[in-house]
Amino acid sequence: MPTPAAGLRHFESHAEPERADDGQVRSALVAVVEVTAEAEAEARLAQEREVLSATFEQMDEEVVICDADGRILLLNDTARRLHAVDAAGTQPTLEEEDAWFRQRDGVTPMAPEELPLRRALAGESVPPLEVVLAKPGRSPRRLLARARQLRRPDGAVLGAVLVARDVTGERALEEKLQRAQRLESAGRLAAGVSHEFNSLFTAVQFAVELADEDLRAGRDARWHLQEIGEVMQRAQHLTAELASFCRGLPSAARPFRLGAWLAQAEKAVRRLLPPAVRLEVEATTEDADWVRMDPVQLEHALHHLVENARDAMPGGGTLALRRGAVQLEQPLTHPTGTLPAGRYATLEVADTGVGMDEATLRHLFEPFFSTKPWVTGRGLGLSTVHGIVGQVGGGITVESTPGRGTRLTLYLPGVERPAAVSIPPGALAAGHRKGPILLVDDDESLLRVVARGLEREGRTVLRAGGVAEALVQAVAASEPIGLILTDMHMPDGSGMDVVQRLMESGVRAPVLVMTGYADVDVPAEWLGSPGFRFLTKPFTLLELSSAIDALCAPEGPPGAGAGTGPSD
Repeated sequence: MPTPAAGLRHFESHAEPERADDGQVRSALVAVVEVTAEAEAEARLAQEREVLSATFEQMDEEVVICDADGRILLLNDTARRLHAVDAAGTQPTLEEEDAWFRQRDGVTPMAPEELPLRRALAGESVPPLEVVLAKPGRSPRRLLARARQLRRPDGAVLGAVLVARDVTGERALEEKLQRAQRLESAGRLAAGVSHEFNSLFTAVQFAVELADEDLRAGRDARWHLQEIGEVMQRAQHLTAELASFCRGLPSAARPFRLGAWLAQAEKAVRRLLPPAVRLEVEATTEDADWVRMDPVQLEHALHHLVENARDAMPGGGTLALRRGAVQLEQPLTHPTGTLPAGRYATLEVADTGVGMDEATLRHLFEPFFSTKPWVTGRGLGLSTVHGIVGQVGGGITVESTPGRGTRLTLYLPGVERPAAVSIPPGALAAGHRKGPILLVDDDESLLRVVARGLEREGRTVLRAGGVAEALVQAVAASEPIGLILTDMHMPDGSGMDVVQRLMESGVRAPVLVMTGYADVDVPAEWLGSPGFRFLTKPFTLLELSSAIDALCAPEGPPGAGAGTGPSD
């Protein structure tokens, strides 16, 4: 009905004839009632329905409404296009559509109870959740969906409504931006690495030439060799930080309580601070406090953060270290990614220093980006922290205001309090071993140099260039193997393959793995065993000998007993 024109009045009339006894109509009774208000109300209602229908159909967001039994009642035009449903065809069912939804990874199917519309039907108010609609024959679409239950005023459930926005294009743009940022970061990394190593190579080259001249002239060349040694230590430190940034450091991960760890780390932190900086530590311990990672790497990360905070307070201030726990109900976006919902232990490092502006915060975790002069800062500190935390599935948030300080919070995935680990009898043996060292490495130069160094110390060394040769050497040995010293990566298998094959053949000996990586699965009971250790390349002869002596000491390495169970 069109909207009544202003000033017009509407009437309804009703006529009833009056008849005589002979049936003839003698008169008529006419009733006239004004219905202007009703007509205007009906016209307004029709107009509202038209507007609501047009709004519903023309919304950019997908809208799906179902009844209390899960039957789909309404889909707008956007929903029909997304789900490839013909407006004149049969209405789809929830069961039919459920099969095409995937998790954010676009691969893992979503269980029916995880779907937003079904969660809303169950009474849950579903906040924005990213899902993937992957129907056959169509490009996958990323949807940011939310849903809620529909109720009558008396509380009776009518059904549920889902509203979803197609964010496929937005995510594609974000990915392009992230790729561009990664390329920029990689360029900065390559430039920084090139600068650092070219300087180191130049120093070594000069030292070699000077040593050669001195030796030819009969002069003492030890000073030059010492210089080369110092340069190699600098190179080792740099490669360790780069490996940490790239998430490739070998990790002696184990479960421990973050609060107890922080309480023990407090003394070392205090040594890094000048008297003008006051330290506050809150290191309470609770059951939600357990994490699993390498505590040495975490201490390395904490030292980087403390040094940055110290440098941000040249005139003094307060540094606060706080341990906490949080249950994330929704994914948390942070500067280097997104943390999934779940339980996390947190470590907060807050200072009252100079703070940072938005431009600085955007580049904070990039390698070789630093707010310090090049002489004092290489820009790898926070990149290293990012690598260490990211390696265990954690993340970092940053809050900072110029002149008002900075707060960084590490989120570390929480784990259940572990049960005591029992080492299988005879799997890995530690203790005094007189037998030869079985040295396994595919690099012939390293094999020769390491063997020569160990033999100068009076040790017997059997050399093997891979897994198969290691088995041959072990079988041919005139006495039981005293130690397995193996590289992690070789053409015919890994260091773990070496150990496993030797164990199967009856060899029982301590294991020392030489590696610069951590991408080989190591049984948890091995990491907790006093007869198993990692040794990170590069290393010195003294470091290698110390590690061997610790593994083969008569009473086992110091603190070996603590490695068989959870640590507080």
